[in-house]
Amino acid sequence: MNTKKLKSLANSPFYSKLKLKDESGIALITALLIMVLITILGTAAIMTSTTDVKISSNFKKSLEAFYIAEAGLEAGLDYLYSNFSPTTGWTSLINTGENDITLT
Repeated sequence: MNTKKLKSLANSPFYSKLKLKDESGIALITALLIMVLITILGTAAIMTSTTDVKISSNFKKSLEAFYIAEAGLEAGLDYLYSNFSPTTGWTSLINTGENDITLT
């Protein structure tokens, strides 16, 4: 086609109506796609923050368990050290009368 025919087609009322009719729903589709994208990003952000809260809760619980175990170990060592006799050792702690065990 030559340029005269293209210019006359572009200026015709039929072409302008056809152009407007073809592009009338693009704004709605674009808005819906943006909404879907924002929803996906929001869901991902919520899931990430929920996972982070669970991770920090598990870390706190593991630290508490470690400190409780360490305190129990220290209490046991303190009990053994405070009840140690240089002459008999820990024999007085172990002898129950039923099963006599002697540590040397």
